[in-house]
Amino acid sequence: MIFPSVRAFPAAPLGKALVQWEYKPPYLKGLFIGGAVVAVFIALIYTFFAAPEQLDFLRSYASILLYIAVPLISFFFGKLILTTRKKYFVLYEKGFEMYIGETDENNKAGNWAPWFDFVRAELQDDGVKIYPKRSLQQSFFFNCTSNRLNVYGIVSGQIAQQRYVPFGESNGSEEKNWF
Repeated sequence: MIFPSVRAFPAAPLGKALVQWEYKPPYLKGLFIGGAVVAVFIALIYTFFAAPEQLDFLRSYASILLYIAVPLISFFFGKLILTTRKKYFVLYEKGFEMYIGETDENNKAGNWAPWFDFVRAELQDDGVKIYPKRSLQQSFFFNCTSNRLNVYGIVSGQIAQQRYVPFGESNGSEEKNWF
């Protein structure tokens, strides 16, 4: 789970839009995440600068720990910020798009992926999770509460359909007879 399973914009032609919705995380979730980040930073500062004698052995490894901590903090801080942003999801015939934050015509931030990159979908309490074909890629989560059964049906159906229909087949290439 090292590499992302989604691609950056501009998206390939994904066909007709099937369903779209927006997800806004609860306010308390953002407040809790912000408080947790502040608590972690306070704990790190305390550990390195005002630590008791029991943690004195860490001071000799401070530079090594700093080289490890900075990339990890930047990675997790980005993930935490994404969990507090509004997201727009659009499901298409051949893939999906996700927009992060407020969407303007000039300023679109988000990702897209085709259905054939994924193997299966799983229904969860607060959304739908899809798993990629490659083991080193991250799974993707569709946040949805009221329409999750509808989204699960569309996503699992499109993933199953894309196993048998190649991505570029409907773009003018000759049709195959499967029977």
